[in-house]
Amino acid sequence: MKCLVRAASSAVALFSFVLMSGCGTSQNLAPEPKIVLSKVAVLRVDPPGELYTRNSNLVLNSTGGLLGAGVQALDTSYKSRTFNQKMEEYRLSSGKKMTSALIEELARQGFDVELIDGPKGPPDDPDNVDYTKLPTRNPVLHVRFDAMGMYSSQTSLYYLPQLNVSAWLVMPGSESYPFEEGFYYGADSRGEKYWSLPSDDKYRYGTFETLVNSPDSVAEGYDAGIRAVAKRIGEQLRSRFDRPAAVAGAPAP
Repeated sequence: MKCLVRAASSAVALFSFVLMSGCGTSQNLAPEPKIVLSKVAVLRVDPPGELYTRNSNLVLNSTGGLLGAGVQALDTSYKSRTFNQKMEEYRLSSGKKMTSALIEELARQGFDVELIDGPKGPPDDPDNVDYTKLPTRNPVLHVRFDAMGMYSSQTSLYYLPQLNVSAWLVMPGSESYPFEEGFYYGADSRGEKYWSLPSDDKYRYGTFETLVNSPDSVAEGYDAGIRAVAKRIGEQLRSRFDRPAAVAGAPAP
């Protein structure tokens, strides 16, 4: 009987040792290494399809009642179109502005950067790019404007710039996406999250009249948003990917 007890005790001890060894091994596993990224090909950014002015906080119960509200809505719609026409030149330049800001920021973060053009997707989906046909062997950074305009939400007393951008990094040959994010400047920002970029209070407008009479200030707010988004994209790429061994010890920019 003592032999059986001793044998059982030995088995338990052996099982405990194996279990503890296994736990120790799992706890000491090295984290998966980051992908090394030194060169980035920036695909030229297209301007957004439109610039808009929208207000989801219209009060129908105006001084003139429903009829007065209808007249006011027509007047607002006309002024919105007129204002957006004034901003058309800015819209057309915004793709170039974002492209330049990305190249500048990525270089500041220590990447070797090249600018590339490539075949666009079909007219109804121009961002559906065939990455295998792009003239580069480097990872491709593709950035797209998802929304750009001035917006007042149902819970906001102000018009704010609304700049929403998608960015993804495509690895050559595989079309895998180790980086795929959305960034939100202004109206859709939410606090201090990495994808959230609140706009400065000087770019908010308490009335529609103030907004449409401030095209230069609105353009300045868009410029600030483009720079902020490009800076955040560069910072995120730098933090998520390793530098090559030859420059790993170089000081951070």
